[in-house]
Amino acid sequence: MATDNERVRMLRDRLWTAELWMAAAVGSVASLVVALVSSALLCRALGRERPGVFAARSWTSVRVDGKTRLLDLASVWLSGAIFWPWWLRAAGMRIGAGAEVSTIIDTVPDLVSIGDDCFFADGVYLAAPRFDRGTMTLGPVQIGAGTFVGNHAVIAAGAVLPADALLGVSTVAT
Repeated sequence: MATDNERVRMLRDRLWTAELWMAAAVGSVASLVVALVSSALLCRALGRERPGVFAARSWTSVRVDGKTRLLDLASVWLSGAIFWPWWLRAAGMRIGAGAEVSTIIDTVPDLVSIGDDCFFADGVYLAAPRFDRGTMTLGPVQIGAGTFVGNHAVIAAGAVLPADALLGVSTVAT
């Protein structure tokens, strides 16, 4: 193992050539891509959730928690990016053509269906499981085509929004 002095000497002696810097950069990007693809496939591999009421301390709850955490981690890198809808589709979400999704929170991907040409602004709480008195309730969410969802809106599990709806900033849809 190299000591700090040896590392400084390597850098000073220009042992790190442009090719090595390029290899390090490509390796970093490649590892990020592999991690993102793996997390989407893991969401899919955990299986589809079904609507219903489940014990808050159950395997279903563990799976749902894992999926929401994987989505939140991927969101750090992809939120609002052109690849974000692709990741969401790979994780099990149904998204129509031309839909734009920014930051979504507490979302179980396979319970959501988004129509064509929808727009989701930042910080939308989408289909989050509801916990109450030791139970967890899951419900599918359907968003009609052409719907606009404003910043920090809350779309509860089980909600159905019609086509061309406007859900304003900090609005709750049930």
